[in-house]
Amino acid sequence: MVSVKSAKIDSNQNQPAAIASSEIPFWGRLETLWLLIGPLCTALYALCQSLAPNDLWYHVRAGELINRLGAIPTQNSMSYGTPLDTPYYYQSWLAELVLFKTLQFGGLSGLQMLRAFCLTAAITLAVIATFRFILRTQDNIRTDSATRLNAARRTAIATLWGFAMLSNNVDLRPQTFSVLLCGAWIFTLLEFDAALETNSSSKKKLGLGVGLCLLTFIWANTHGAFILALLTLVGITIGKALTRHRETKTFVAITILCILIGLLNPRGIGLYHYVLLLSNDKISQKYIQEWGAPDFSEWHNVVFFLSLPLCALIAAFSFKKQRTALSQNIPYLIVLGIVFVMGMRDIRSIIWFAFFLIPVFALIFDRAFGSDTSSETATVPAPRGAAVMNLVLLLMLIALPIPLLPSVKATLPWPNEFKQRFAPTPQRLFPNDPALLLDRTTPVEAVEFWNTNPPKGRVFTDMVCGSYMSWATHPQILPLCEPRIELFPASFWEDYVQLANGKGDIAGKMKQWGASEALLDQTTQQPLIKKLKQLGWKQISGGGKTVLLKRIP
Repeated sequence: MVSVKSAKIDSNQNQPAAIASSEIPFWGRLETLWLLIGPLCTALYALCQSLAPNDLWYHVRAGELINRLGAIPTQNSMSYGTPLDTPYYYQSWLAELVLFKTLQFGGLSGLQMLRAFCLTAAITLAVIATFRFILRTQDNIRTDSATRLNAARRTAIATLWGFAMLSNNVDLRPQTFSVLLCGAWIFTLLEFDAALETNSSSKKKLGLGVGLCLLTFIWANTHGAFILALLTLVGITIGKALTRHRETKTFVAITILCILIGLLNPRGIGLYHYVLLLSNDKISQKYIQEWGAPDFSEWHNVVFFLSLPLCALIAAFSFKKQRTALSQNIPYLIVLGIVFVMGMRDIRSIIWFAFFLIPVFALIFDRAFGSDTSSETATVPAPRGAAVMNLVLLLMLIALPIPLLPSVKATLPWPNEFKQRFAPTPQRLFPNDPALLLDRTTPVEAVEFWNTNPPKGRVFTDMVCGSYMSWATHPQILPLCEPRIELFPASFWEDYVQLANGKGDIAGKMKQWGASEALLDQTTQQPLIKKLKQLGWKQISGGGKTVLLKRIP
């Protein structure tokens, strides 16, 4: 009989080597994958979008004028619907210059990448700010890995909700820079407040305070939404005063300082007057959809309307936990109320509500559904292979936008439904750019037709087409108008809208403006197209959503 020697079995035998979660570098943590979701979705979405002509090209032309003249223009100079010497204030001069320089050195591809960078960077900053904001309320910003993972999940959910709201407002224009500055502002503001509350080093507080001032200066010279920075400071200051925080005086000082820094622009105090007039422009609110109040016609607006009730409902699930968290963050709730009122006033402002909602929504969600984690759970060792696998997943996710880069996207076999969203890229104007960049509303075919068949007289133009003409045909062929609503008198837009609907003295107005041709949008101006054809006008070119008609003697 063979004897078998007994052996003690090692419970750790053949088990993967383990390391504490706190020792895993950021690229190997599961929380990093969660935090990547928002920026990744933003990058993919931005790279898929076409370059719409709406507010892009007249700003690019303004940037070209600034670059060529070495000064900021002060007159119309682009459209004949109002005298060329009509005064006009180019408040977004810095953004316009950057747009032109990007086109000059990077072409259409550069503009596409610029938009993707601004939007992705803004969401990334909002994600980091929100993640740290939640962890600070847990008093566990560095050590508790389970808490960090929960915070990352809440941040991802809140970011996706916010992105759903703002995803219909990502056209490339000066506002795109405001989006980036808004993300940077939220990050810096939350860090500044935290530094004050924790009584961090004077050097850190000073640096963050200077950062707020610098952002205000850049923003005031970039886009009118800079007023958002000042309103948020006012809201936080009021909240600090109501809750008797010791940081109130500091916020009063930084608010006053940023208001004064806003004066450092070419127009000085006139900038505030300009923003006030623009925000109350009756013609814009009457005729431009994004300047009107939101309704339930678009799902983005529905998400906006649901946001505050949803936050209240989530908070109600755990009121006792929420009560402390909410009372501590009254200043940010006041800010959220301010931007919500702005969003209720006009659709264009919903994007700012979306950004400020992300940290507040994430905090409420975390308080309602976050689970208490014991120190034992928080320090469970993780296998070394988990970090490697997370790194592999991270690299795979980061690589996802590569097929959507302009030079790569044009070479792939996309469905016709996708390719039909884009106008052909005119090599005469953009010789180094691939296809699948310009939006189909861009009147490429008509402009190329004019290259060999210039119009004999003036051209009546759809305002969006006029924006592209501001770049592509300036100064040889000027459009009737473009989307600078405030440049033209109210009577002009009333006539324009009446004509677009096929009403009024169409023949008389065309004669008054000296229009021998008409470049029109087949979606919004179909009644006018029909009336002109009845008057003997013939189609001579067209493509996509635009058509070019000519008056036949």
